[in-house]
Amino acid sequence: MDGLLQSLRTKRTFFPRAVCLGLLVTSAVAWALVAARPALAADDAANPLAELVGKTVQIVLKAGKTIDDAEVTKVVAAPNKPSAIKAITVKVPPSGKVQTVAAAMIDEMNIGDEPADVTFDRKLAAIVHSPEKRSKRLEHEAAVKSRLEGKRAQFWPELSTDEQAKLVSELKSETEASFKKHNAPPMTLYETKYYLFYTNMPQEQIAEYITKLDLMYTELCKVFSIPPGKNIWHGKCVVVCFIEQAAFQAYERLEFNKTDTDTYYGLCHSYSDGKTIVTCFRGSDPAAFGNLLVHETSHGFLHRYRTSIHIISWVNEGVADWVAGAAVKGTILARKQQAGADRARQQGNLGGNFFDQGINIEGWQYGVAASMVDILLKIDGRKYKQFIDGIKEGLDWPDALQAAYGMSPEELVQRYGYSIGVPQLRP
Repeated sequence: MDGLLQSLRTKRTFFPRAVCLGLLVTSAVAWALVAARPALAADDAANPLAELVGKTVQIVLKAGKTIDDAEVTKVVAAPNKPSAIKAITVKVPPSGKVQTVAAAMIDEMNIGDEPADVTFDRKLAAIVHSPEKRSKRLEHEAAVKSRLEGKRAQFWPELSTDEQAKLVSELKSETEASFKKHNAPPMTLYETKYYLFYTNMPQEQIAEYITKLDLMYTELCKVFSIPPGKNIWHGKCVVVCFIEQAAFQAYERLEFNKTDTDTYYGLCHSYSDGKTIVTCFRGSDPAAFGNLLVHETSHGFLHRYRTSIHIISWVNEGVADWVAGAAVKGTILARKQQAGADRARQQGNLGGNFFDQGINIEGWQYGVAASMVDILLKIDGRKYKQFIDGIKEGLDWPDALQAAYGMSPEELVQRYGYSIGVPQLRP
């Protein structure tokens, strides 16, 4: 009481006695209410889950789906534990739909750009922040950073909408200037959400191929758990498609200084800044062209996935052929896989160089690579993402395979060998 009165007197403010008594009673009640309210423990004060209402989160569900850029509107906490979340209600853009997610459904949650490092506490039936999980994540991130620096690689930066728009404008200017410079045939631009598709093909032939490209993008986003609608390209992927082989070869020679194109129907050019340009010619087989278009564009997708680390040939070609088979219905992939299996059975091995770093696998090996992708995906699709992530984080591919599947290259060859009736198949 003396402290309060002294405080009032020092400010030269004078109140009647009744008012002073009223202030004292009010203060006492306020302190009682504060004492009765569950206080944030020291660990809660620094806990990312302590105060979520109004924040933007990404919720990763155990089923594999994500809820992106959602605003938290309500949190149901465990009794006396504000940072233990039993359920969370969010408003999901762009529709504004309100959705409540039970804690048992949540695998991870990102608050802004930062993982919350949550785990499910069975006793509380709630998700809680795990300091152990955070510590392991930070150790892992430090190791990845060190590996990438050792390989002079980087994570691709997240690009804002304005930055993407600027890059798209630059890509259009550069590509159209190259056509004029090299006296290319008149090319028309068909722009989609993810592609700048330049071609001199008749307009009525375009829609089918753009649809295949969109299917490719959707399929790979599913495999790698990329949120629907997210654009991973450096601006957009540029596709330059000529009708005639001669025009394709001339453009390759003049723009990319590539002269050995007699056996190529298309090529993917990936740059250290993230830019991707696919060039090709239509030929006379629409199905084969659709397959080629998706295959080459898949290489660009893998280049732009997470980091600038290059993926070894058998994995790169296997994914490209597999996704082409998924996006372009037909028998091309099955024929390649059969041809690869026949050759492997005939010689009892995969060619001796299949797993070699720094080489491009041979044509007959593409079907083998696609079959191995299929085997790994059927074992566990999420582990396949972990496998690719490991490579992109700087692990040598056998180490990435071991970390994801607990499997060695020899065991993978054996699994493939069993699938084609050659249990003793050698690499």
